[in-house]
Amino acid sequence: MAEPRVVLLNDTDVDGYHFGCSRVMSTINGKLSDRDITPAGSVAVSLNWRDNHTDLVNSADVLVINGEGTLHHGSRKGRWLLEAAKSVKARGGRVALINALWQENPADWADLIRDVDILSCRDSRSAAEMRKAVGRDVQMIGDLSLANPVAQNASDRNGILFGDSVHAKITTKLAKLASDTPDAELVPVTSSLKFVSPDLSGIRRSLRSAYSKQKQKAFLSRNPKARFVSNEADYLRLVSQKSLSVTGRFHAVCLAISTQTPFIAISSNSWKIEALIEDIGLSHERIMQQADLKSAELLASQWSFSEKEANNIYERLAKWRTDTDALFDEIAALG
Repeated sequence: MAEPRVVLLNDTDVDGYHFGCSRVMSTINGKLSDRDITPAGSVAVSLNWRDNHTDLVNSADVLVINGEGTLHHGSRKGRWLLEAAKSVKARGGRVALINALWQENPADWADLIRDVDILSCRDSRSAAEMRKAVGRDVQMIGDLSLANPVAQNASDRNGILFGDSVHAKITTKLAKLASDTPDAELVPVTSSLKFVSPDLSGIRRSLRSAYSKQKQKAFLSRNPKARFVSNEADYLRLVSQKSLSVTGRFHAVCLAISTQTPFIAISSNSWKIEALIEDIGLSHERIMQQADLKSAELLASQWSFSEKEANNIYERLAKWRTDTDALFDEIAALG
């Protein structure tokens, strides 16, 4: 009997650009490999599968969709993912939608996923909203970047790590704070300042790459405390050495939690950071508004995890890691 063809949709690890996304995709591929599953192919984030990957998607016996941060506010790219689910189900395939944010989406989106075999969201708010929309059970397991342990730093922590945000104005504010704060540096959770989408090719891709390099050069010139690291391992090593991480990125929060690094977060483009903090059981004081970010306050405040927060992190991550293994056992059984 032939092995089932497994296809991955919304592969968010593009050239190692985003370290949180790299960790998500290494988890997905690693968990499938542990179950002797090798995907027949994948479709990268930002690509409309109907353009060049129709045959691949429709050849899937099992389609695994990494929802990640795509399925909110009725995004065009989010609809592409759900239409792929509908297409595969219509021809008799099986579908797992996993690791999904789900927020404020059109009512008709529920029709696209109601018959999906596995529905799993990465936060309780999303699971509740999806459950209400589709009228059936939806799992909740924390983001897959948290699914594998990270080696802990044995040395003393020192210094503040400032990060970036999906909002340029907040990134500018964080860069200014890093400049004004002693013993601080600015290191984004990405390998470069701008993302070059895989849907660009030829001269358009070359122009976008050149533009991105120019913007990054200017950014580094304006912000002498800023630098970029080239890979996930270097970023994890860096954040694990710091006494505090200050970021506007969801996955930078995830990686701080993975390394047990105290953090302050600025809201992003959805409820993802707030929901993560709620699900783990961390203090809402860790979420700040842009106007509240002041260097003196950061230095004066104590941001170490309380005993309760530390216990909540330990217990919640342990549960999510067990639940992740059970989820991939379910996916393997679809074939």
